[in-house]
Amino acid sequence: MNLRQIGIIRTLGLALLIVMAFSISLSPSVTSEDGSEETEILTSSDWFTWTMNGTHHSVFAITNESLNWTHSIISIYNETGVYKQPSFYNAVENESELEMNHTNLENGTHSANITLYHNETVLANHNWSFYVGSTLDTDNDGIIDNDDSCPDENSSGYDANADGCIDDSDNDGVKDNVDICPFDSADGCPAALQDVPTNVTEEVPGCIHQSAENYNPDATEDDGSCRYEEDTPGFGITSSLVSIGIVAFMRSRRF
Repeated sequence: MNLRQIGIIRTLGLALLIVMAFSISLSPSVTSEDGSEETEILTSSDWFTWTMNGTHHSVFAITNESLNWTHSIISIYNETGVYKQPSFYNAVENESELEMNHTNLENGTHSANITLYHNETVLANHNWSFYVGSTLDTDNDGIIDNDDSCPDENSSGYDANADGCIDDSDNDGVKDNVDICPFDSADGCPAALQDVPTNVTEEVPGCIHQSAENYNPDATEDDGSCRYEEDTPGFGITSSLVSIGIVAFMRSRRF
């Protein structure tokens, strides 16, 4: 073997070492308790994106270009944790986006799991949930119409059980948002009592006798102010003079 061949072999060996070192550096790693090096599994969600594209479609993409990954696996489960088949999606290296079709899934909340690999080594793993179906919220109360028992009633702030309807906590037929005492069916709380009028009627003084000249139909208490026609001074004097005249005339007839 001549010197030229030896130089070529050394060059190839050095290049191989550089490639191996570069590959190892791209895989995140930690040191275990026994001192051996292990691959660190990422559990955060900042290395990929998941975007719903319509009511039954989504788009997945790996955004962290520093991960030396070869493929990923995404699996879908329903709310009770049952694997939904078929829901196996596989993205391979250099694939910019993975479009997923969820028309086989019923409307509702589902769970997803993604595992990212470098050959057989797990690089990352993450779980999250997503909703399949319409997300329309007609009454803007934060509960989508599909889950809203009162889709046309904004229950914000008055919906303890999150059913989309304004609560009637004391079951008195008056909803909490207009009930002065929402937790007292008898409305006996101070907030209600302070606005309840008393049963005491305010007396109105005046003349309560209808035969009087100054009768007051609104009066409820006689204040002694009633005036009658015969009580007027002119009428009394006139009556007296007439009486005297009649008596004098009768006496003159006798003589």
